Amino acid sequence: MSYQDSTGGQGPSWTTDARMRPMLTSKVYENRKQFSRRFDPRAYPKRELETLALMVDPEHFRLDEVLNPHSLDAEGRMLEVDTALAIEQWSRLVDTMRSSGIDVEILPGRSNLPDMVFAANEGFPYVSDSGERRVVLSKMTAPSRRPEVAHFESWFRSKGFAVDTAPCGAGESFEGCGDLLWLSDRKVILGGWGFRTSRVVLDRLAARIDVPIIAFHLTDPAFYHLDTAVTVLDDSRCLAHRPAFTEEGWDLLHAVFEEVVTAPADEARHALVCNAFAPRPGVVIVEEEARITCGLLEEKGYEVHPVPTSEFRKSGGSIFCLKLMIP
Repeated sequence: MSYQDSTGGQGPSWTTDARMRPMLTSKVYENRKQFSRRFDPRAYPKRELETLALMVDPEHFRLDEVLNPHSLDAEGRMLEVDTALAIEQWSRLVDTMRSSGIDVEILPGRSNLPDMVFAANEGFPYVSDSGERRVVLSKMTAPSRRPEVAHFESWFRSKGFAVDTAPCGAGESFEGCGDLLWLSDRKVILGGWGFRTSRVVLDRLAARIDVPIIAFHLTDPAFYHLDTAVTVLDDSRCLAHRPAFTEEGWDLLHAVFEEVVTAPADEARHALVCNAFAPRPGVVIVEEEARITCGLLEEKGYEVHPVPTSEFRKSGGSIFCLKLMIP
């Protein structure tokens, strides 16, 4: 199937020379009709890929409430977490991250904050054009999760980051790297909205961070963060679950990526395989139970590292959710 807009292009172009950048009416793009020319990620400024992950000790991880459909069994009862198994799985993920070239710093958990282990949701750290390390903190949708952010704020301040609060008004929310994904090593962001991040917040973030955001409306509550619906494998390829996107969003995804690898529906929904993580191009850490997807990626030449996350999936999170990459 061909994906071209009425002008024959496939997306926006952005050069490193500001004088040559096309005139854009918005920093946020929601459909291919907003793109003035063919999208080429390599025309966008490069950024350094992160090599440090911040993770949270899972000692206090458990299910106290239902925040998404993954926490319920077939009869609608809340699942229970095997804490010992969760710790074992988390430790294996840490080992895999380190063996893949990622340094890991561990933040202590808190007994009253069982979901703090999902570090990706706590904010969006980045390096500004002036070279300053900054972070935009999250404002969680669930009141029970909001106190988590203060512990991450303390960590960021201790490391010298400039800290910005979430650009949220009353009734609005923003959940960090759960809904903001870098286009690999390019200064372009994929943004999700609908469940945990408010649409208007993406406009404010694009202006604050000064990076274009390509926005996707999420409508399936099982894929409540963008990081549950798509894995950015590199700047030309992604792994994604078709039903997690609107028709317009799926078309937009094909405008951004040269290839969209469609995840098997069962593995996307029940194994959260699109919550994988590519620490660098050519390498991907994937849920162990998603054997079909692992095979697909291996056939395409990826170095695949399977890791089990069954206990964390009971709370709706997997590999990508469990770490926050630090620039």
